[in-house]
Amino acid sequence: MLPRHATFDDLLSASDASALLDNVLGQECAFSASQVTSAEGHTVDLGHRNAASLDIDWNAEGSAFRAAVRNTLPAIFEATGIRPFSPVTLELECVAHRDGGKFGTHIDTLTDTQRQDSDRIVSAVYYFYREPKPFSGGELALHAIGEDESIHVEPRHNRLVAFPSFAPHEVMPVTVPGNAFPDARFSINCWLRRKRG
Repeated sequence: MLPRHATFDDLLSASDASALLDNVLGQECAFSASQVTSAEGHTVDLGHRNAASLDIDWNAEGSAFRAAVRNTLPAIFEATGIRPFSPVTLELECVAHRDGGKFGTHIDTLTDTQRQDSDRIVSAVYYFYREPKPFSGGELALHAIGEDESIHVEPRHNRLVAFPSFAPHEVMPVTVPGNAFPDARFSINCWLRRKRG
């Protein structure tokens, strides 16, 4: 059975979405290769994950996004079938996928050995980019557990997609003609963490 998921279009106001994009476009040099996490630690594995990440001051540049996600929590819980809880934190990561970008099939629940006091319960991905859309591909593929079935969700500007963190998923390959940084598929990965015990 496919995992329950939901899409929320126009998550931010047009001005907030534009400000977020402008902020990110001005920080191209601050992006670095995205890492994957395993029992061995954090590593760069371009064969599995080809993307670049940016550290953002989420209390400043990302405040509108954090507020929008918190306002959407009741609908997220209802749509994903997750019993409501008060997240101990919104774990956030800003990512750019350029030409050839991808992230192979993975789950989000067993990828964090640093925080032993909470777990990732709900995952969400927010998409934003220049319009008209300068890239193709980059869909979020959600896979059924133990079955050969999947659904692809289109990365639309100002759209949030939420799903349970235990659901297998991947980022399908991205094509960016010319590979210019401003033409990348930008996203914010978000994890709602629940306190253990």
